This record gives sequence, structure tokens and C-alpha cells, in this order.
Amino acid sequence: MKILLLGKNGLLGNMFLKQISALEGLGQVFAFGHSDLDILDFPKLRDTVSTISPDFVINCVAYTDVIKAEQDERELALKLNYEVLKHLSLACKSNGTKLIHFSTDYVFDGEKNDFYNEDDKPNPLNYYGHTKLLGENAIQDEGCDFAIARTAWLFGPNGRNFVDRMIELSKTNPVLKIVNDKVGSPTYTYDLAKSVLDNFILNKIESGIFHIVNEGALTRFEEINLAFEFKKIDNTIMPVSSDEFPSIATVPSFSALSNNKLTKLRSCKDALKAYLS
Repeated sequence: MKILLLGKNGLLGNMFLKQISALEGLGQVFAFGHSDLDILDFPKLRDTVSTISPDFVINCVAYTDVIKAEQDERELALKLNYEVLKHLSLACKSNGTKLIHFSTDYVFDGEKNDFYNEDDKPNPLNYYGHTKLLGENAIQDEGCDFAIARTAWLFGPNGRNFVDRMIELSKTNPVLKIVNDKVGSPTYTYDLAKSVLDNFILNKIESGIFHIVNEGALTRFEEINLAFEFKKIDNTIMPVSSDEFPSIATVPSFSALSNNKLTKLRSCKDALKAYLS
């Protein structure tokens, strides 16, 4: 078996690299970061897939800055979240490779005000979500074997994430204001990567769109309140409306996901505790 991992240095890619390396006898792993392969060099990207001819491509490359995507870096967001997927999907189809790709809760508008399942109709509110949905559609349109895993609010080691950022801010800010009117599904990269490897590579589940998140839902305030409790941080945190942090990017008020197709993961509270301990 051969696995091509793209984005090995990011929050999720780094976790995949660790878990794949720990699985003895899995096969050959070809892991690339930006310094190894410019994923926007589309001919080179296609040639890389063709030369390696992997059984699986795990694509952890994505543009994720919701604010900058709205205005300053729209072109880059579109290239990384959509155009890359067109070329990658065609390359995977030509080589009989299964493409594993990650999407987001932000493909939904939050109007349901309840957990979104895999069959709910997307309707993104911001440009980032729009590019991620375009990427989902490109994969399906090109006809390769695929698994699209929608996930949300990632936290884990070796990368930029909201939980670590707030813990770092607590060192210099005795009082922190945290938004309490946005609800999502905080997800541990360890659990996400393990689920993907178990389901799509070891057990070879068929193609489709899947939601892979830790169970339950939290507001950002609830998430950080728990994190501070687990880390025994006694700073004051104040729940506030998102109106206190005006943004050019509109995000859904309720974007929690429901995993209805795969074995459910542990609760987001237990996953957060495991990460921080």
C-alpha cells in the first residue's frame, strides 16, 4: 500500500504523519509539505500523483483564514480550496487513487439551528465556506473515488488553533472576552485522524461525504471555560456577543455537525480534556 500525504506540516497533516508512522506494516508513506511540493504548480502536482501512483491521497492542504478569504486573499483561497481539488481529483481518477479530503461546517448557514447531518443542503455564508463547497463539488464532478470528511473547530498539537491561542493570551490578559453565541463541534485532530485511518484506509469504506467530529456541541465560551478548568487557569473569562468583535465575514450561529455514517467519536468535552492533560 502507498499513501501520499499532502500538507504534512499543518495542524492536521502533522497528526496524520505521527499516526501513520506508528502503524507498522501499513506500507509506504510519501509526505509532502510546501517546501517539498508547491501544490499550486498543477502540472507538478499531477506528475507527483502519477509517479508515486498511491492507493490513497490524504489532502490536508487548505486555506483556512475566514477573515482574509472574505476580502484580501480571495484568489488564494479559491486556488487552494477549489482549483487544487480539480487537478488533484483528475490525477486520482487517472491513477485509480482514493482521495481523502477535508471540508468544513462552514458550508452550512446555521439556519437549521440544530445539528447538521451529511444530507443537509449546504448554503455557505462566507467566501471561505463558498470555496470549500466548490472544492467538495469539484471532487464529486471529476468522478474519482473519494471520501470527503467535514469537520470543525480543530484543536491539537503542532499548529494554530483557538484553544491554544486563548491559553497563550491568558498569560498576559487577566480578563478575556469570549464569544458565547456561536455553537460548533470542537474536534481533536487525534480522533479525526484515527477515524479516517480506521475507516477509509484500514477498512476501506466506500465513497461519500462524512461528518467526523467529536460528539456534542459547545459555544466558544464554553469551550474555553472547560479548557481553563482542565488547565487550572484562573483568569476571568466573560461571555459576550459576537457583536463585540465585528467582522467582514459572516459565520453561522449554529454549525454543529452530526456524524450519522461512521462510528461516533468520544464527546468533545472528553476529547478536550484528553488533549489538555
